[in-house]
Amino acid sequence: MEGRTSSSASGNPTVWSQRHGLLSKCFFVSMDFILASCRSRKKLDVMTVLFRLPNVWLCGGSMEVLPCSRVAHIARIKKPYHSNIAFHTRRNALRVAEVWMDEYKSNVYLAWNIPMENHGIDYGDVSQRVALRKSLQCKSFQWYLDNVYPEMRRYNNTVFYGEIRNFKVSHLCMDQGMKENHTATLHPCHGWGPQLGRYTKEGQLFLGPLGSTGEDTRCVVDDQISSFPQLLNCDKLTNVKQKTWNFSQVRKKEGSVSIDNS
Repeated sequence: MEGRTSSSASGNPTVWSQRHGLLSKCFFVSMDFILASCRSRKKLDVMTVLFRLPNVWLCGGSMEVLPCSRVAHIARIKKPYHSNIAFHTRRNALRVAEVWMDEYKSNVYLAWNIPMENHGIDYGDVSQRVALRKSLQCKSFQWYLDNVYPEMRRYNNTVFYGEIRNFKVSHLCMDQGMKENHTATLHPCHGWGPQLGRYTKEGQLFLGPLGSTGEDTRCVVDDQISSFPQLLNCDKLTNVKQKTWNFSQVRKKEGSVSIDNS
């Protein structure tokens, strides 16, 4: 990535290495870059968000780690954060998505389990940030994924996302069950990660929490052996029929949805 050798690649743990993103801790930065990237310093949170997210890379900068640096961090006795920090974190995440993530902003909405439209969350006016990005001639988020963070999963082929309920027994949802059993089960609905389903444009149905890297959600499969749907790695299955599902929605007075493998 643009000329620097990572410590893992060189075998030298003291060499600078580049990172796709950093938590907001301590930084040594170019002040000219900050001022050019932020322009307006009316809101200090702009400064913080700058270093957490890929807009540093998109706008001509880079993130690097110095393994041999020494930093002292003195924590406050009392945290100055708002009591409902999740509300503000979610709002800021949507602002970042709308300004910087282009066609991949749906990943953030999926991660927070928020509908793309009519979600009722006021994330404020982002027009100035969009204009700033344009004036700085920042690169696209696609460029960031291809060149800086190719390991990141891409979920923009998602058609539907959320709980998969049994419409005849509406308090039950499809659930991952015990991981080692590799079997989808029905469990009282709770809305947490093991019950989050994702149906793709390719007709595949995944079950489990989203993740940027690491182990992926597993695919609901008809292995033609078990009487229960199995949770396996779709990439290892060659029989398309076993791993694709037909989705249909019938509009009746009460409404119903069905997914089958016929």
